[in-house]
Amino acid sequence: MKKAKLVELVPVLAILLFCAMGHAAETNGIPSELTNAGIEWGSETNGIRAGLVAFQVNNKRLIKIMVLSSKTNSALGYVSPPDLRFAKLELRNEEGKLVAQTQEGKKVNRELPKEILASDLPVMKQERMGRGRELYAGLVMTSPGSPVSMGSFNLEDLFQTDPQTRYSLAVCPVIYKFTHDRRRVLRVDMPCVAIEVGPAKR
Repeated sequence: MKKAKLVELVPVLAILLFCAMGHAAETNGIPSELTNAGIEWGSETNGIRAGLVAFQVNNKRLIKIMVLSSKTNSALGYVSPPDLRFAKLELRNEEGKLVAQTQEGKKVNRELPKEILASDLPVMKQERMGRGRELYAGLVMTSPGSPVSMGSFNLEDLFQTDPQTRYSLAVCPVIYKFTHDRRRVLRVDMPCVAIEVGPAKR
């Protein structure tokens, strides 16, 4: 699988600038502007795909998980898992050996349910949106052709890393989609994505 290089400081707003300029030609369903934006994209499933971007903040390597939709969906169609959890999260060193997880990192590989009642989803300060809808925490507001973030983590927080080592990270993200009656969300497993994460620079 093709791997992207470490992007040192890639503000999400800079990645999204193309939205105001219209979309050019697409490559495998991905707008051409996004194929050179430092994001490594996975395959599409159910009209959405996941992407990874790596950059450095305060000597730590930050990984941001992006979502790209190819379909017109409700702005409130998806939520990220209630906690930072994935179907799979794996880091390998330059020799291909698995890197041990920290105690915090071991928590992200817990089993995720197939569905969750909307009433059990965490909400933000119990605020409500129009028409009595809850403002759910972890809301992923998709728009066709425009990437949005569904979460991020510091590599050093989840793995026992060496700052001078280059790694290969594999993530299998999970997202939840609301049913038509909005009483439940159903699990959607997105294809795994791999990205190369370079040494931390001081």
